[in-house]
Amino acid sequence: MATTARMDVRVTSTRGASKVVISTYGKYVSTPVNTIEITAAGQPLFSTSTTKAFWQAVLAVVDAQVAALP
Repeated sequence: MATTARMDVRVTSTRGASKVVISTYGKYVSTPVNTIEITAAGQPLFSTSTTKAFWQAVLAVVDAQVAALP
């Protein structure tokens, strides 16, 4: 049976800031990958010029947050 590893990225905004919540689930091969739960509040508002620009900005935050983990 195949194993599933999943990362959820949820983005919310208020008037002047964004919040990015990153959660992981499951395992990859035999390695559990369900140990990440990050809330990055106080992020700037992301670009809404295009869908691509929005997701590139969000993924840059996700990459930086995951890279900063011990």
